[in-house]
Amino acid sequence: MGWFSRFGLAVGLSVAGAFTVAACSLSSLDELKGSEGSDAGAGTGGGTNSDGSAGADGGGCVPTTCQAKNAECGGVPDGCGGSLDCGTCETGLFCGGAGANRCGTTPCTPTTCEKLAATCGTVSDGCDGVLDCGGCKAPETCGGGGGSNVCGCTAKTCAQQGAVCGTVSDGCGNNTVCGTCKLPDVCNANQCGCTPVTCASVGANCGAISDGCGGTVNCGSCPSGQSCGGAGPNKCGTDPCVPTTCAAQGKNCGTISDGCGKTLSCGSCGGSDSCGGGGTANVCGCTPTSCAAQGRSGGRRAGSGGGVESRGRWRPPHR
Repeated sequence: MGWFSRFGLAVGLSVAGAFTVAACSLSSLDELKGSEGSDAGAGTGGGTNSDGSAGADGGGCVPTTCQAKNAECGGVPDGCGGSLDCGTCETGLFCGGAGANRCGTTPCTPTTCEKLAATCGTVSDGCDGVLDCGGCKAPETCGGGGGSNVCGCTAKTCAQQGAVCGTVSDGCGNNTVCGTCKLPDVCNANQCGCTPVTCASVGANCGAISDGCGGTVNCGSCPSGQSCGGAGPNKCGTDPCVPTTCAAQGKNCGTISDGCGKTLSCGSCGGSDSCGGGGTANVCGCTPTSCAAQGRSGGRRAGSGGGVESRGRWRPPHR
């Protein structure tokens, strides 16, 4: 092989080697940057992220990635209370010059928490940094009211807490009225219920008495020579017993004892009334509900001149 042929071969091999090195360099750069939309580095656990989103399986927080945030430079919040370093830009380019955490030729002016209306947590400054917008005071939490990076609290309803009566805390520093119970039920631990009376609890030793919950209890009989009610209502004694009446007791519904070993049926209620509904046992009545108990705001309110404002229109009082 002549010197010219050997020279040509050497040049050819050098050029081929140069192309090979360039190709390898580009391939390595692509791998370092990662493919568009990849989620390299994402955790495998689940749970709740700092923005309130759920993790994969209900476990710990899953940090986001630079690729997932489409960030190629600067720092960004990782969604779990930390931050990610997404690298730097080439000489002559500015981080944020082509959008938040994107390299571009335009200088970037960082934003502020105030401009973003963010009152808590961490957010991107729109250039290459991460802003710490502070924390919240209990009972508020960051995002608790439904807005990202805003302190708030979502009140819990009676239904969410399983309460049907009485008053409960809404978890946001206020109390919520959950309604009342109809007699004979009473409110205990925010639940309506009735505890039947016993013969011993009312000192009865004979005859039938009302159990206070719509039923009756038989308290036994008296020995020979004594009568039930002879020593007082449903108590054995030698004196004769005079039965009471519903009218004498001021009762107009349900069942009561006649004091002499038997029970009296005092009738039933009509319309919207219920027996004991007004708060007095065995008396027909109705306890009005309230806007708070119904979870509604008042639609009518009194005006300064005695009129009523309804649906934003003023109606004067009747004269």
